[in-house]
Amino acid sequence: MPASTAGSQIRQPASRVWRLRLLAVALAPLLLLAVEVLLRLVGYGYPTRFFLPAKVRGQDALVNNPRYGWRFGSPPLAREPVAFTLPRAKAPGTLRIFVLGESAAMGDPDARFGLSRMLEALLNQRYPRQRFEVVCGAFAAISSHVMAEVADECARHAGDAWVIYAGNNEVVGPFGAGSVFGPQAPPRPLIRASLTLKSTRLGQALGALFDWARPGAAAPTEWKGMETMLREQVGSEDPRMQRVYGHFQENLRAILTAARRAGAKVVLSTMATNLRDCPPFASACGKELPPQQRTEWERAFAEGVSCERAEDWAGAVRAYLEASAMDDGHAELNFRLARCYRQLRLPGEAAERYRAARDADRLRFRADSRINDIIRALAREHAGPHLRLLDAEALFARRGPDGVAGGEYFYEHVHLTPVGNHLLAQAMAEELMALLEWGHSVGAPESSANPSNPDPAAGWASASECLRWLGCTGRNLHDLWSLMLDRCSRPPFTLQLEHTNHLRWLETRRDAYRPATKPAQLRQSVRDLGELVAARPEDPHLRSNLAAHLELAGENVRAEAEWREAIERLPSSWQLWFNLGNLLAGEGRNEEAQRCYARCLALNPWLPEVRARLAALSPRHGR
Repeated sequence: MPASTAGSQIRQPASRVWRLRLLAVALAPLLLLAVEVLLRLVGYGYPTRFFLPAKVRGQDALVNNPRYGWRFGSPPLAREPVAFTLPRAKAPGTLRIFVLGESAAMGDPDARFGLSRMLEALLNQRYPRQRFEVVCGAFAAISSHVMAEVADECARHAGDAWVIYAGNNEVVGPFGAGSVFGPQAPPRPLIRASLTLKSTRLGQALGALFDWARPGAAAPTEWKGMETMLREQVGSEDPRMQRVYGHFQENLRAILTAARRAGAKVVLSTMATNLRDCPPFASACGKELPPQQRTEWERAFAEGVSCERAEDWAGAVRAYLEASAMDDGHAELNFRLARCYRQLRLPGEAAERYRAARDADRLRFRADSRINDIIRALAREHAGPHLRLLDAEALFARRGPDGVAGGEYFYEHVHLTPVGNHLLAQAMAEELMALLEWGHSVGAPESSANPSNPDPAAGWASASECLRWLGCTGRNLHDLWSLMLDRCSRPPFTLQLEHTNHLRWLETRRDAYRPATKPAQLRQSVRDLGELVAARPEDPHLRSNLAAHLELAGENVRAEAEWREAIERLPSSWQLWFNLGNLLAGEGRNEEAQRCYARCLALNPWLPEVRARLAALSPRHGR
C-alpha cells in the first residue's frame, strides 16, 4: 500500500473527532438555550428583575418583585423589597427619587414611617404644587452586592435623583465575611458570575440541585432576624475584612457610575450609628497574649469594672488604660472606658472610645469607621455638580449630647426612631434641593418643573407634622415601640452590657403611648385617618393604616373596603392580602380567606405564617 494512502487512513479518524468536537461546541449553546426555554415554559424558577411590569388600575406600572432577594441567598432567609407601585412612564413635571440602602434606609421596623416616606412628607409639605415620586429601593438584610444590581435597574427608569444610605450590612449581608446567606467573602468576579448565572432559570435549577446535594448543610432554614447571624463573629483582624472593604468600595463606585450614566443627581451619605446607648454585641481580645500577660489583662479589666461599680471613674480609667496598653481590641473594654470618660466630662476621649468599641464589635451589625471613610473617599473621587456628600455620622454626632449619638435618635444599634428619620430626611432634602437648584429647571426639559417656593421663613415641616401627614397615630407609635421591645428581648441584644436597662427604656417609651390604644382615642385616630385618605385617596399606605384602625375599632365592613382599595393600588404586597384574609377568616368567610392566603403564596411561597393560617382553614393546603 502506498505510504500516502496509509497516512490518510490514519488521519481520517482524528478529523472525524475534531468535527464532532466542533459540532458539540456549536450545539452546546443551543442545547442550553433549549433547556432555558423549556424551564420557562413549564414555569420553573422566579423572575430576577427588581422592577416588574404590571397593570395597576388599568395603567402600565412597575411593581416590586417579592422574590427579588432569592438570587442572593436561600429563599427562606431572603428578605423582600418594600411594596411599591410606580407609573411606568414618568409624568411631565414629576421629580422621581430613588432611595438605596438596607433596613435603616428602608425604615425598619415600619417602612410606612421610615426614611423614604419621611423624605416624601418633607418635600410634599414644602412644595405642595410639585409632584414627587419617592421610591424605596432599600430593604433588609442586603449588602452593596445587591444594591449594585438594584442600581443598574434604577438607571433605566428616569430617576432625577438617587439617595444612598448604605454600609451597615457589608459583613453580615450576602457575600460578607459573616454572612449566613451563602459563600463568605468570595472574590468579586466569582460573585458577579454567580449572580449572572442565577438570573437564568437553568442557573436557578443548578443552584437548587447543588443545595439539595450538599451534605450536612449547616445553613439556617428560618429567618430569625439578627439572631440568625449569632454565630458569625468576625474580628477586625480577620483577613477577610480587607476583601469586604474592597467589595464595598467597588460596588459603591459602580452604583455612582450607574447614576452618572443615567443623568441622576446623587446624595451620598455616611452612616450614623448608635454609639452611646448600644454596647457591643460580642467582644474578644484583638490579639493573642502570652498566658502571664493575659492574666494581667484580665486583672486590670476586672479592677476597672470594680471601680466603675463604686463610681470611681478615675480609678476605672486607670485600670482600663492599663489593660488597653496590653490589648486595646476588646470592644467592651473600649465601651466601658468611654462611659467613664463621659462621667469625667472628657467628651473628646469618650467619643473616640465609643467609636473604637463599635469598630471592635465582633458581631458587625453597624457600619464601622473604615466603611464611612470609603464613602467619603468615593464622594471626593466623584465630586462634581451631580453629587453631594451628606456626612450623617457627623450630623448625628453634632446633635447628640457631648458629640455622641444615642437613644435620642435610635431604637437600638442602627434603626432610626421617627425623630431620627426626620433629622436624616431633612438633611437629605436640603442636599437634594441644593443639587437640583430649585428655582431652575429640574430634570430633563420634558419633565422640568419649577416648584412653588414657600415662604423661606416657614422652613421644613417638623417631625410631628410629618408624622401627621403620613398618618402615624399614637396607636402606630405604641406598636412600633412594642415591636422593638419584643425584638430587643431576644439575642443578640440579650448579650449586651446592662441589657435590662435598655428594655426598661423601651418599655417607658411604649407605655407613653398606651392611652392611644383606648377606644376614644382610637375613634379619633379613625376620623383623622379618614380625612387624610379623603385628601390623598391614591396613597395605599394611608388606606392600609385606616383599615387596620377600623378593624381595631370593630368596623369590619369599612375595614374590608379599605383593605381592598389598598390592594387595588398596591397589588404586589402580600401583607395586604394577608391582612384582608385574616379579617375574612375572623368573620367565618373561610373560602374568601383561603383565596387571599393563596394570593400571598403566589407572591412569595416562603411565608410560614401564611401557610399556618391556610392549613388551619383547609388541612389539604397544609400537607
